[in-house]
Amino acid sequence: MPISELKVKTDLSAARLMSEEIADVLRENIISGNFNPGEKVNEYQIAKLLNISRPPIREAFRLLAAEGLITLVPRKGAFVLELSIREVKEIYEMKSMMESFAIRLAIHTVEEKKISEIDSVLNLMEKSIKENNFKKIQKLNIEFHRKIIEMSKNQKLIHFYESIILPIRKYQRLGLSAPSSWEVSLGEHRDIVKAIRSKNIELAEKLTREHTMRATLRVIEQLKRRKGS
Repeated sequence: MPISELKVKTDLSAARLMSEEIADVLRENIISGNFNPGEKVNEYQIAKLLNISRPPIREAFRLLAAEGLITLVPRKGAFVLELSIREVKEIYEMKSMMESFAIRLAIHTVEEKKISEIDSVLNLMEKSIKENNFKKIQKLNIEFHRKIIEMSKNQKLIHFYESIILPIRKYQRLGLSAPSSWEVSLGEHRDIVKAIRSKNIELAEKLTREHTMRATLRVIEQLKRRKGS
């Protein structure tokens, strides 16, 4: 992607652009697919575009490297990490385990108010599907799964789940790239909520695992297509 096309929030000014804010800009562009896997992120061009010095950009690169979004190659620069089938399997296995555990912790004590909040997220997702708003669908999909985890009220579990949100977002874009998957995903979400509302632990956990497994397969299929193209 030409650096000149980098999407920058309009409220960002040169005076405010510190390393964390630069990292935010680059992170969103990487996750949204504006940078391709393996593509170089040019430090000089970013500095010129944003009219800032290069040290904060280097620090932003270090932040993104720690998050697993880019790799820093000595004397060559920063490159967007290639998407990995192995990482997909590992991340989604963790996701499945955490969500199943959250449901087991919460299902007998969760308040109807919390379940209704999840329903509201799904209603917004349904509306976004009708509007063909892919960006909003992605955001609401993450929000649905986050609320499942938050039901547990286990702060350590919530913290650990947040630590894998970034890689999930990175791969979710592939898993939901086909519009045909949107309605399927929404229907699976509603079935999970229905099982939680009826306090059927076995069914809720089963549906959650199956939902994650199908999402994993969709992402892997898209990755294989990319590698084969």
